[in-house]
Amino acid sequence: MNAQLKMILIAALVATSAQASFKIQPKFWYHLSAVPVYAFAGLQIHEGSHALAMLASGKRVDAYKAYPHMDGPDFMFGAVYGAPGDVGTYLAPTISSVTLLAASDLILSLTDSNSWYAPILWFAGMVMPLIDLTRNWNNFGFNSDISRVSYLTQTDRTAMTITADIILAAALFEVGRQGYRIFVTQEPAAKTPISIVPKFGNGMTGIGIGGQF
Repeated sequence: MNAQLKMILIAALVATSAQASFKIQPKFWYHLSAVPVYAFAGLQIHEGSHALAMLASGKRVDAYKAYPHMDGPDFMFGAVYGAPGDVGTYLAPTISSVTLLAASDLILSLTDSNSWYAPILWFAGMVMPLIDLTRNWNNFGFNSDISRVSYLTQTDRTAMTITADIILAAALFEVGRQGYRIFVTQEPAAKTPISIVPKFGNGMTGIGIGGQF
């Protein structure tokens, strides 16, 4: 059998072999519709981390507004008002988000992906913290948490974000891997009764394909 015929047969076999089909389970869409609830819970974790860090360091908290509001001409997703913060205060949400994301990843890795709480843990414990970390570390506004950390520690702001984004890229891969386990099912496609038969004769070679199309 010549090399050209071998290539034809291989291509035909690959094209007609049963391929796996991937289906997103309905529970993904149910939980996706609840994203506003998950986002609000994430906002409480972010601003609550600021408040707890302030209280732990002996600073006063004058107002806790963990909801979208206007602060003069500025729109705020949430804010904690009180005494000026320190590095620990501004890094508190990052520490909370990293801890929550790592703990959720570990729990999901050790439990059944079909459990009722797996989608909740994925959205609330992995997706929302990743979004918060990405938004926080890529916000170059002067009043952002990381910009204040950069100012207080005299660390290059751009270098901080580049380093964080490299780590966040790895986290994004892990979030995607866990989401695939929880929400995607792999189903073999129905096999089509197709026969592939090599044809030889009168100095010519080829293949014959029969079946229902």
